Amino acid sequence: MIHLVSEHIWSEDYLVRSFYLKNLKTNETRTITQFHYLTWPLKGVPATTKALLEFRRKVNKSYRGKAAPIIVHCTDGIGRTGAYCLLDIVLNRITKGLKELNIAGSLEHIRDQRRGMVDSIEQYKLVFICVAEEVTAMLKALPR
Repeated sequence: MIHLVSEHIWSEDYLVRSFYLKNLKTNETRTITQFHYLTWPLKGVPATTKALLEFRRKVNKSYRGKAAPIIVHCTDGIGRTGAYCLLDIVLNRITKGLKELNIAGSLEHIRDQRRGMVDSIEQYKLVFICVAEEVTAMLKALPR
């Protein structure tokens, strides 16, 4: 049994839903939180990076300290999903203090897991632009 508990529109770009799931055979229950990015076109990239980076920060803030996995999926499971996963992997590595930044290597790694991840040059460029913007913001936030 699945029951929608709540739906909150956080911006014109994304919303958050909460679902209650119950296995009727075992009575096991869980709550699922779904972050739904609305303005990423099927074949293309978001018009701006600001909302996507904000979305990622909110997802990660909500997830912090939880043992459950984050599941990312789009219509075909490779294009937008791959770009989001690649962006998240690279930014997490930077946050953890890794000094070597290898976006191409990270893409190769996720393509080993699922062929076709990040299926357009526009999505690949988007990851670079988002990483550059996020690193710039991190550097500006450092004490002088």
